[in-house]
Amino acid sequence: MPNVEVLELTFDLGSQPVTESTVYTWVPGSDPDAYITVWGLIDGEPTTSFACRTIDDGQFVLSDEVLQRIGQPFAARFGGMYRVRNEISIVDNVGVNMTSLSAAGYNF
Repeated sequence: MPNVEVLELTFDLGSQPVTESTVYTWVPGSDPDAYITVWGLIDGEPTTSFACRTIDDGQFVLSDEVLQRIGQPFAARFGGMYRVRNEISIVDNVGVNMTSLSAAGYNF
């Protein structure tokens, strides 16, 4: 399995729902092959979810395009962040994708 650094957040993900103005911050990793996934689940009719991949540089905000698709204002009450590291190899003509992650989540 690939090694992945621990995801260390630098904002309080668990104290309040994530909103359209949340700035996600964390200690950047040193592995150029790792990336960050940010996701959330928004109650409503219909229930909406978002999942975004970003470079592991320490900061992320939802883009205007994502915010337009989600609709505003919103409060995501369940979701999280992952630092992800994949390794893909071919073994006996079969593709093997191994993934490791370090996670932080929230649930309100």
